[in-house]
Amino acid sequence: MNTGIVFHGCEIIAAEDFKEKSKTTANYLGRPWKDYSRTIIMESTIDELIHPEGWMPWMNSKARQSTVSYAEYGNKGPGATAEQRVKWPGFHMLSKGEAAKYTVESFIDDSGWLASTGIPSTAGLMS
Repeated sequence: MNTGIVFHGCEIIAAEDFKEKSKTTANYLGRPWKDYSRTIIMESTIDELIHPEGWMPWMNSKARQSTVSYAEYGNKGPGATAEQRVKWPGFHMLSKGEAAKYTVESFIDDSGWLASTGIPSTAGLMS
């Protein structure tokens, strides 16, 4: 699979007007709406609003839990507790080498073209 979405160096936090509500509402990083979706969250700050399991099942569809590719690497913050994440076949914590495959430099093959657009980015891992 050579497509997907990568969140790298992001802040996943509650909006000011949602902070109180987020304490009583379960919030997740995502859920497998379709088979074979891929989402990577790495070197990001994840606030306490995210449920410890991180990922929500789609309508109790266990089959999708095997076909998706959801992964995390080097996240920090109270919502980034790896030990409590879902135990799906399609979810795992990345090693540094695996995470490097999802950087701007590797995943979208940035050999300088992105800088020419004026969009700020970090080519590789931040740590």
